[in-house]
Amino acid sequence: MNSTTFHPASATCSDSAGAAKVLSDAWAAAWNAHDMEAAAGLVTADVEFVNVAGRWLRGRAEFLAYHRSIHAAQMRDSRWISLAVDTRPLRNDLALIHLEWVIEGDCDPDGTPRAPREGIFTWIAAREGDGAWRIAVAHNTNLRTDVHHRLSWSGGAVQPGKEQAHDQPPAT
Repeated sequence: MNSTTFHPASATCSDSAGAAKVLSDAWAAAWNAHDMEAAAGLVTADVEFVNVAGRWLRGRAEFLAYHRSIHAAQMRDSRWISLAVDTRPLRNDLALIHLEWVIEGDCDPDGTPRAPREGIFTWIAAREGDGAWRIAVAHNTNLRTDVHHRLSWSGGAVQPGKEQAHDQPPAT
């Protein structure tokens, strides 16, 4: 596929919170266009990437090859929805990013349609020499159906000291 109109350099933000928003929007746009070349431009050349199934991808070339293959098959009709993003600066050139998401329209490898599912991406983003923020480390996880998103769940944010509260709706 042809690359969409955004480029990694568009993730040149002076702060990590701005970069997190740009990266999460660019990820969703690349995914939904099934433009894995654009998605590969969002990761570092030496990315360490673990997908929801536990497949560990090393480097941009492996990331690209794998994502091209799944977007030609079970992910070809999928739609990515980013729900919320949270950023914690680690240094001026590194940030921890959590991205809550929903995906729908994907299939099992045998073609059986899957129900929409929710998950959370954990990224470490690095500002590279060209000023662009890229994903250096990623770990993606499907949420169990009895676990709610921390940021976007309609039940509200987890209160400090009550970290386990997000697994269950509050008592009424």
